[in-house]
Amino acid sequence: MPTLQELRRFAATPMGRYEARASWRQSRRATYAAAGLIDILAALALVLALIPQPPDSGALPSLEGLAQGVAYTSLAVLVLAPMLWSISLSASAIAGERETGTLEALLLTPMDRRTLLWAKLLGRTDPPRRFMLATAPAYLCCLAVIWLSLLTFGGTGNSAWQRSWLTTVVCLLLAALATVLLWGILFYQMHATAAAGLWFSSKYQRTWTASLVTYAAILGPTVLLFGCGGIISLAWPMALGPALFGELVGKFDRRALGSGDQL
Repeated sequence: MPTLQELRRFAATPMGRYEARASWRQSRRATYAAAGLIDILAALALVLALIPQPPDSGALPSLEGLAQGVAYTSLAVLVLAPMLWSISLSASAIAGERETGTLEALLLTPMDRRTLLWAKLLGRTDPPRRFMLATAPAYLCCLAVIWLSLLTFGGTGNSAWQRSWLTTVVCLLLAALATVLLWGILFYQMHATAAAGLWFSSKYQRTWTASLVTYAAILGPTVLLFGCGGIISLAWPMALGPALFGELVGKFDRRALGSGDQL
């Protein structure tokens, strides 16, 4: 595993900057539009959850269900979108070069293949990283609504906790801690998924084939493991990606195989 300084160097290479610009140019508007929409929906869910509601109200309790529904739906999008997006971007990293006939020219550049692969990985994951940064407020709002639902909407049932300022403060603190933890896990998972996509991209001639196989290899076991728990299901791409990428880097390192080897 490279150090943080090495990762910055990989991302700052001409290949890393080119991949980031190319990926970002195609999805800039969609990224900001989707991130803005999710931030607005998550903030709206939190506002609805914080609206004081009198007991025995026939209409207002539906706001609680609406807030929870919006929060859970938005959080599902926030969890799945970076992973699915990184697959679609990374699966074309090498297969796309092969389709356009630029792969051999790329391999003749002075850049060693370890740097080349890391530059492609970091460049291709630039749009999902920007999306995760832009939606950081949405993570916080969604998790705050979930904590409020656990503590006030039917969790403790303690009237002292209902609609109190202390409940709100505690929920926001718990949501902040959960946001940091979940965001870090998803950030690593997104890069691990892209690493697996890069490995599959090197094995297939066509981009669509590499994409389909990557989706099947990542999502299939993830869905099966979801029954054991949401966090456990996230562990599959986090374990598979680094293993496959490590094998890919070792196989295509020029120092080990010589400059004449092909992908």
